[in-house]
Amino acid sequence: MKNKIKIILAIIVVSITISSCTSKDLEQTLTQEAAVEGTIETFEDLDLVVSATYSWMTQSNYYSRNAIMAGEIRSDNAYSTSFTRLSEFNLTERSTTPAGVWSGIYSTIGAANLAISTTVSGDVKKIKHTKGAAYALRALAYFDLLRFYGQHFVAGEGDMNSLGVPYITDFQSKVYANSRNTVAECKVLIEEDLAMAITLMSIDLDNPSKQYMTTNGVKALQARIALYFKEFEKARDYAKQVIDSNLFSVIPATKYIASWKTESTENSIFELAYDSEDNSGTSSIAYAYRDFTDADGDILSNGHIFVYEAVLDLFTPGDIRIDTLMINKDHEGDLRNFGKYPSNDYSDNINVIRYEEVILIYAEALLETGGDALQWLNMIPAERNSAPYAVANKENILLERRKELLFEGFRFDDLARTGQNISVLNNDNPSLEPILFGDFRYAFPIPENELGLNTSMVQNKDY
Repeated sequence: MKNKIKIILAIIVVSITISSCTSKDLEQTLTQEAAVEGTIETFEDLDLVVSATYSWMTQSNYYSRNAIMAGEIRSDNAYSTSFTRLSEFNLTERSTTPAGVWSGIYSTIGAANLAISTTVSGDVKKIKHTKGAAYALRALAYFDLLRFYGQHFVAGEGDMNSLGVPYITDFQSKVYANSRNTVAECKVLIEEDLAMAITLMSIDLDNPSKQYMTTNGVKALQARIALYFKEFEKARDYAKQVIDSNLFSVIPATKYIASWKTESTENSIFELAYDSEDNSGTSSIAYAYRDFTDADGDILSNGHIFVYEAVLDLFTPGDIRIDTLMINKDHEGDLRNFGKYPSNDYSDNINVIRYEEVILIYAEALLETGGDALQWLNMIPAERNSAPYAVANKENILLERRKELLFEGFRFDDLARTGQNISVLNNDNPSLEPILFGDFRYAFPIPENELGLNTSMVQNKDY
């Protein structure tokens, strides 16, 4: 049996089909014109809609590639020879990457909005928990939109009063009439969504597989977002709640390399599930990062993201994170990421939140609030065969974040939130000038299609 549901979604028109483990399918035909046709009646139907939300997050326009790639190739970690406009901060309103990221994330939000707004029958506690997860996923999606399109790092645009993104929370016929909320307004709404998630969710219903949002996942998100906005007391307290759950640990050096091929490890808080049949293939982050070879060692494809040689100099000798299985040169002598997202069939799960990030959030928050940050900072190198730090300061914490979260999409945001310039843009184009902090290019352009459809939409500065 199939229920066809026509949903008024923000931004794009697309069709997806999601099948449950039973005979019942939920086919979502996403349009911009029709009201909802059909019904979502039971908890099982609701669960399928939330599954659709996770599914949207695994697309190449979001966490399968672009959201991660943009954080690396717009930094001093790596550059791209295929996404050169992105790598060189040379985007326009017609560029494909901003358009894809916008539509991909708003698709995720559309599915979350459906789950949140739907009334269904069934186990009340399970329904609340599942809706709570949808609130958290919506908050994460809006935070990611804000990171890419918000103008809070652009000089002269008003900091927190600058333009953010439209915060759409329901299905409505005039989706293109939404104007942009300010960054401050978006922040408040994101925090309200996460608070609602905590209110609705139950610890005893948290799925142990790590492939679903959990109560600790929500708290880790709260810590991440508080750190980003320099609310260090909040970041400290949220991170401590995750730590005090005693459910996670830093992956040891003996397991580190294998952990990138393993699902639901002890350091995973929230990950997105992939397998060899349901992946982004040549549009995946794995394909972008490295060479792929056949059984005879012949090159089948050549990825387009290259690592700056100076990255190796960040690490002390023997650090497991620069083992040749992790970072190595390809057949042409270019430095590559081989260890993160390593499977040839693109089946590796994508870690969205790891415990190591929470530890480093806690260390930075302690530093800013007068706590003992050093012992927490040194928890990571102690499990990486790396030399400990003699002092906890901002420079060392950001350095450890750079080393531990390398290739996972965090570096641009760390540079931006700490007011730093982007000093290196592309090894293949050494004439490029550094991007100084406050430059309009710290924010993506609003896509041309969105501007054409939405008369209330305002373009970002200088695009």
